[in-house]
This record gives sequence, C-alpha cells and structure tokens, in this order.
Amino acid sequence: MNLRDTRRMLAGIGAAVTLVATFSGTAQAASNAPYIGYGYSTSGPGVWCAQVFANRYGGYWGPIKEDGRYGPETQAAIKRFQGEAHRDPYNFPLTIDGVVGKGTGRAMLEIAHRDHDLEPYIYDTCVHHLPT
Repeated sequence: MNLRDTRRMLAGIGAAVTLVATFSGTAQAASNAPYIGYGYSTSGPGVWCAQVFANRYGGYWGPIKEDGRYGPETQAAIKRFQGEAHRDPYNFPLTIDGVVGKGTGRAMLEIAHRDHDLEPYIYDTCVHHLPT
C-alpha cells in the first residue's frame, strides 16, 4: 500500500468516526436553559415541557393546559411534581416552590428518560429547554 492509499484509508476512517460520534449517544441537557416560574421565564417551550412532565409525573389532580404559559395552575402542578419527586421510587430532594430550577429540571428529565411510554420527541425537545 502506498502513501496515497494509506492517506485515503485514514481519511475514510476519520470521516466514519466523526459521523458515529455526531449521531450517537444521548441528548445533552441544557445547563444554560432559563429557570421557569414567577420571576423567571413564564412562556415558551420550557414551560410547555414543565407542564407536560408535571401532568405526567406529578400525581393526578386533573390535567393542566399544556400551552407554554406559566400561571397559577402550572405553579401548583409543578409544586405537586416536586412533592411527588420526594417519594419512592424517585427520591429527589427538591424544594417545593413551583419553580423549575436545575434540580427540578434534572428530576423531570431523569424521570422522563426512564419512561419507556414517553414519545421520544418530547424528551428530545425538552432536554434542550429545561434547566439542569
């Protein structure tokens, strides 16, 4: 094998490794996503994600609107989620304040990641919009 063939082979291997590294693995959480709640972000995709996860994992008290707007119902639902996350099987030590900060965002994403019935696009979207 001559030098030119060796370079072509190495370039092909490098391209393959780059593609695998780019398109494999799990989505990375957004450590720079804004907190959600009064005094923080009160609309947008992060609020929608918090509403979806609060409805799904916060204990059933009746669903809230999943409209991406933070209000009293969303705050109450997030507080219920924070309270439920303290219990088995989750055991996340969260402050029950109705704000989705890094702890609550991480808890929502970890619980959702374990949920095999959750539509993948929801997790893949929310991983970029919840603070962790």
